[in-house]
Amino acid sequence: MGGHRNFIKGGGFQEYLYHREGDIKYIDGKRVEFISKYGDKDHHAGLPYYSDTSDVYLKIKHNGDHAETAIVYKDRKAILEFDWGHNHKGKNGSPDFSEGTVHVHELENHDGMVVRSKKQPRYMSSKEMKEYGDIIHYADPNAKMR
Repeated sequence: MGGHRNFIKGGGFQEYLYHREGDIKYIDGKRVEFISKYGDKDHHAGLPYYSDTSDVYLKIKHNGDHAETAIVYKDRKAILEFDWGHNHKGKNGSPDFSEGTVHVHELENHDGMVVRSKKQPRYMSSKEMKEYGDIIHYADPNAKMR
């Protein structure tokens, strides 16, 4: 679990920036882990954009009672970020999201760097709710999909 500079395409990382908290879970056929960062360096405050072995990583909220963010990976690279741990003010006609309501950031890979697409956050699609809703409710039973 780490950043693009430490990513080894065949598996693993040169340096691990995160560690697992608790047990690995399998939910709807996906490997899911709660993780937290090593140390307090600001350069990796969120979740990693590259996975080691899991399909979904969950970030524990600062008070430790549930998660606030999930990142979904395909071929070890982040493709979607589900976030419900803060208010999000919409821009250019996109909706506002209150804390506790999931908003989705689409992620893209550009020359080895995973970045948020320029699109504004959006609500979860029906397909995403079906595919990832159980994982989000496992992470935080009070999270709202819409």
